[in-house]
Formats: sequence, C-alpha cells, structure tokens
Amino acid sequence: MKHTIAFIAAVACAASIASAQLTPAEKASAAAEAWLKLVDDGAYPEAYSTASETWRDRQTEDNFGRLLKALRSGKGDFKSRALKSAEKMKGEHVIGGKKRDIIAVRFATEWSERTGTDLVNMVEENPGEWRAFGYSIQGTSEPRTTPGPADKDKKAKKEKKKD
Repeated sequence: MKHTIAFIAAVACAASIASAQLTPAEKASAAAEAWLKLVDDGAYPEAYSTASETWRDRQTEDNFGRLLKALRSGKGDFKSRALKSAEKMKGEHVIGGKKRDIIAVRFATEWSERTGTDLVNMVEENPGEWRAFGYSIQGTSEPRTTPGPADKDKKAKKEKKKD
C-alpha cells in the first residue's frame, strides 16, 4: 500500500510537471524514474500495474516479477541513479494498432555490488501519459569485491615469479 501511495504521489507530481510544458523526453524521463523507483523498492506488482498495457498483455504479473528479479540478481541494493539520455527511437512504431512514440531513457545506475545502465523504453499510451514498455540493464561492471587472503597469495606468487 505504501508503494501504491508513493506511485500515486509520483504520478500527481508528474502531472503537475507535465503542465509546466516539459518536452516529451523530459516527461518520459520523469515517468521512467518513478517506475524504476517501484522496481528499486521491490514493488513488482505496482511496477507491473503501471507498465504499458502492451507489456502487460505480453506477460503475466508472475513472469514480470521473475524477469525483474533476474535482471537485478547479483547487483545488490540500489544506491544512485543519474539520467544519461532520453531519445526518441527512430522509425515508425505501431503498437496496439496505433502509431506511438517510444523514448529510450538511459540512467547511469549504481548498486552496492555493481554499476550499469538502466534502459527503460517508454511509450506514450495516451497524450502526455508515458509508461514503461521494456526494461533492460546494460554494461554492468564486474562484481565489487575486496581482496581476500587467497588474492594476496596469488599476487605474492606472481611477484615471486617476476624475480
């Protein structure tokens, strides 16, 4: 319930921002960030219910949750996110029998165990209403680890071989 209230507040905030004459890319970016907040909080049912109708038609809520968990596996807890880009995808996109704009929104994201780029494809389902249409994580770093005793032994052996 807490996540639903937070999302409703985010939507209300996004609506008030929309009235301030933002560009479609800015509107899509704000909606993508609000949607990712639900994912960061593990509120997968809410993220599913606020995703695009087309995405919901393609998979069940259970599969959606499993997909998000798999994408986030091994990355650790969310730490920070910064907008990298928001660009309209080229070409004509017909979704649900209608021509629609899709904006690819990329965020540089840091988790406790890795860094990477969140890519959220946003579709304008109704005028000014942007919803998540697809999600992936690109270019994740290697796991963050601190050197342990075995690593120190390997380093010592390499140094010895050099001599």
